Amino acid sequence: MMSNIQPMTNSPDKIKPRKKPSRFTYFMWWCSGAVIEILERQPTEKNKFVGMGFTIFGTYLLATASGIFAFNYIFKDIGLALILGCAYGAIIFNLDRYITSSMRKHGNDEFEPFWYEKMGMFIQSELLPAIPRLAFAIIIGIAISKPLELKMFETEILKQLDKETYDNLKSKEERYRVEFNELREKRQTVETLTTEIESKYAELTKLRQGYIGELDGTGGSGKVGKSLIASEKEEIYEEVKRDYERIESINKQRIELLESEIATISKSVNERYEAYVKQQSDYGFLDYIGALNHLTHQKENSAMRSANILIIVLIALLESAPIMVKLISPRGPYDAELNRLNRIAMLKSDRELRVERYQKKN
Repeated sequence: MMSNIQPMTNSPDKIKPRKKPSRFTYFMWWCSGAVIEILERQPTEKNKFVGMGFTIFGTYLLATASGIFAFNYIFKDIGLALILGCAYGAIIFNLDRYITSSMRKHGNDEFEPFWYEKMGMFIQSELLPAIPRLAFAIIIGIAISKPLELKMFETEILKQLDKETYDNLKSKEERYRVEFNELREKRQTVETLTTEIESKYAELTKLRQGYIGELDGTGGSGKVGKSLIASEKEEIYEEVKRDYERIESINKQRIELLESEIATISKSVNERYEAYVKQQSDYGFLDYIGALNHLTHQKENSAMRSANILIIVLIALLESAPIMVKLISPRGPYDAELNRLNRIAMLKSDRELRVERYQKKN
């Protein structure tokens, strides 16, 4: 009966070869800042570092989009914004990789410490070094979120900027009121002088017609030729004519001077006003931020304020997620292998340094 029992064997042809990680997995490992050669020997840590790498890569995409929006607001050039936005995203990406890879899980592989020893080691070697990294990650998250908020609330921001521009223009018009009143008074004076010339000319025309009527017999006397009445009307006509020429000469000089002053003042006011209008309508990056802050501080925009805070919190959490994962996850075989290799490298370097010093002494 015992002879029928077949012994268990693990022949090489029955052992399934370990599946090689995909290119996507390698890329996510690289994004996480991990040492790929160690991860290849620690398959249980694979998914953790894939998740961390995916989070860091997602932050890179958000940072790139945020940079493109921001630089487009600043330079008004989409080509330049694309270049600078990608560079900005790459800088944030490398900062995230450095922050994550520089966090180490320390421990003692030779014995199991007591709980209070674990707590002390955690606070000293992991929590305290992680605080500045978390603060830096949150600052990066806020910096990334601001241009994204500007793009998401662009319609509301433009309405607010248009309203502020209208109010500023109305205020500017009030400042020009003195100059506008001066222009109006000068124009009224020109109209008065012109009316005086026209009135005198109408009087002169009427007298001339009366004088000619006396000469051709169609006047009041009915006599043809230069009668006594015709001579009297001629004298009156000539006197009014001289008065008209005097008034016309004086008034035209004043009108020319006033029109020159009106043209100078109008040109100055129009140029300054048009420059101010152009300046007000050319919105910059800081104008968008100011309008967003103004909108979020208004009581009637509580929904927008809540959405603004939620976006900042979400992106800050996304930016700090890899650090939090590193902080709360237990120490695994990857951390132990990494610490072991670091110790070996440090011991080797220290030994080489001692040998070099010994050789110099001897």
